[in-house]
Amino acid sequence: MGSRATAIIDALLGKPGRRRRAAATLVVLGALVSVDATVIEPYRIEVSRHTVSAAVEAPIVIAHLSDLHTHGLGRREKTVIEILERERPDVIVVTGDLVDEGDLEPARPLFEKLHAPLGVWVVRGNWENWMPPSNDRSTLASFGATLLVNEGTLLRRDIWLAGLDDPMSGIADVDQALRGAPPDATRIALFHSPEVFDRLAPRIDLAFAGHTHGGQVQLPLLGAVWKPPGSGRYLAGWYSAPTNSSPHADRSPHADHAPNPVQSDHADPSAHTDGVGRGERAAGSTASAQLFVSRGVGTSLLPVRLLCRPELAIVTLRPRP
Repeated sequence: MGSRATAIIDALLGKPGRRRRAAATLVVLGALVSVDATVIEPYRIEVSRHTVSAAVEAPIVIAHLSDLHTHGLGRREKTVIEILERERPDVIVVTGDLVDEGDLEPARPLFEKLHAPLGVWVVRGNWENWMPPSNDRSTLASFGATLLVNEGTLLRRDIWLAGLDDPMSGIADVDQALRGAPPDATRIALFHSPEVFDRLAPRIDLAFAGHTHGGQVQLPLLGAVWKPPGSGRYLAGWYSAPTNSSPHADRSPHADHAPNPVQSDHADPSAHTDGVGRGERAAGSTASAQLFVSRGVGTSLLPVRLLCRPELAIVTLRPRP
């Protein structure tokens, strides 16, 4: 068997010198991939841009960050600050996993540089629940950010922002997060692990999540080699809830809203529908809420990324014509 394998290799590669060149080429390619995955790609933050037609009174620009896994003010964090200073969003939302340990202080240098007219809003990720920081609410407030844990706020008179505890590692209570929401306000939900979206979709209009890191490492033809528990069917980008999602017993007019990106760096605009409504679709409509899952900014477990750049999303909601 060994001689047969050798014969096949000889036939494919020919003379020993050619085999040595092929082996050297593989070594060089491996080294280049290693350098890209550890030194280059983890720091090349992509700004993805998306426009959504929505039931809002005026445009609003949302910057979405997730999975920072920050250890202080490093190259990645400085790039995030530079991007946000250039983009000047109306609001910044951060969907969990700020740090890798039970101390939020490493995130302070970054957060103290984040500014937006409508605020910086944060929800917990699984790392915050696994190793709970002490006084995370007051600590984030000292950074200039507001933590939402199963609670909501009227971001603008036409937009309700609901922040949920991480569905995988905590207890997400959408009823509590929507308590007080005006019936005609567009409902935007923030949560970390995206798997729960299908169950939440009948109650919300638009959602932002993270957790998956987009797989962090993707291989040609094979795709993502890993997704953390709590990811469900989600990896990265835009998703619609299945049209057969069971509605909540206390169904509001927002159960029939349908946020759809009408322009995106990563989607075909012609495939999208008319945007977010204000209850104009009847029950049983094929329209559904949509979710955006970020590839995240940082890395987890291993400090590598391959064919999966870190991401900072800029999502613009525009009034529907």
